[in-house]
Amino acid sequence: AFALRSRYLNFTLVRSSTGPAVGPGLFLGDSVGASVSGTLAQLTSGIYPLTINAKSSRCTLPYNTYCATNNALDIFRGAPTPAYVVMESGYNDDPTTFHTTLDTAMAAITARGVTRVVWVNLSTRRLNASGQSVYAPTDAALAAAKARWPQLVVLDWNGASAGDEATSWFLPAPDLVHLTGTGQARFALFLRSQLDALRASGLLPAMAPTPATTTTTTRPAPSTTLSPTTTLARPVLRRGARGPWVVLLQQAVSRAGIPVRADGRFGPYTRGRVMRFQRLHHLSVTGVVDARTWAALVPAPPPTTTVPHVTTTTTSTTTTVAPTTTVAPSRPLLVQGSSGSMVVVLQRALIGAGYPIAADGAFGPLTEAALVQFQTGHSLVATGMTDVPTWVALGH
Repeated sequence: AFALRSRYLNFTLVRSSTGPAVGPGLFLGDSVGASVSGTLAQLTSGIYPLTINAKSSRCTLPYNTYCATNNALDIFRGAPTPAYVVMESGYNDDPTTFHTTLDTAMAAITARGVTRVVWVNLSTRRLNASGQSVYAPTDAALAAAKARWPQLVVLDWNGASAGDEATSWFLPAPDLVHLTGTGQARFALFLRSQLDALRASGLLPAMAPTPATTTTTTRPAPSTTLSPTTTLARPVLRRGARGPWVVLLQQAVSRAGIPVRADGRFGPYTRGRVMRFQRLHHLSVTGVVDARTWAALVPAPPPTTTVPHVTTTTTSTTTTVAPTTTVAPSRPLLVQGSSGSMVVVLQRALIGAGYPIAADGAFGPLTEAALVQFQTGHSLVATGMTDVPTWVALGH
């Protein structure tokens, strides 16, 4: 009324950005991301096709009981493959081993063909009892990872929120991580501005449209293509998997007298049904459907080929995308149930590291137990799977 400026309120004009088509993107966040999810959705609506999924106490990986049902990697595995991923994650992970956590997550994300991962670094304001920053090692791991992962872009939220003037953006000490109302607005605007800058620089990819000369044939549902006697290679299935193979698995478990809905989603209930089947048939009770579990569920001759997810035929080329991928040709992702020459390589490496197992080419419980011990002893995430950091630690 008196044309006086308020000391407590500022307005920021947010304009619609322009540039090349990008996305769709997937935003995965923890409690800090959850606090801005509504505002971020408004700031990106109609501009960025961005799916926002954030939840309090979320970890990056399912490496312990606490994180088993609330981690970013499982959410990513259960979502359609995006063109790029925005990771707002790390506050609930161990800063001292975050370099391994990051490598494991990056390997899993890029294995699905994602060419850009945008990771937001952490505020280093929170201090431990010794007066040192709690999350400085996390940010250092993110900075170092850019040399190993060309797909990685790190957004410097820590730098953008530095300075005394930004103190009011954070909840008072000892928190200094979670955001006040002002901080939430600032963080959401920071994310939007960074997306604009990446888009203008051509660093946010878009899903390539299907050319007019290309015809795409999708494999039919399992009821018409897969049967209990299918002799094609059966992928290792675990929690988070989706699709026709999961339907076939659920149907086989039901035929074995353990009813489960055949909805094509490998969730906690399906995992529990699988574990019950494994227990009754004296298999390793892992909840992972490996080759031995498949053999017990659906007896069939040895696999001879691989079922593609999608086959795309153009006028000159045919591309087949397999249901499982490896981290690299020389560093495949091996899990319990895997077999073959690379399992022998793994076992020999473990034997050389002092673990008395047989190099028989079958990744069984003893090999998994040795691998978990090796990972624990080398400050790796003890997943029992051969991700890139594990292969490197093994000397490959």
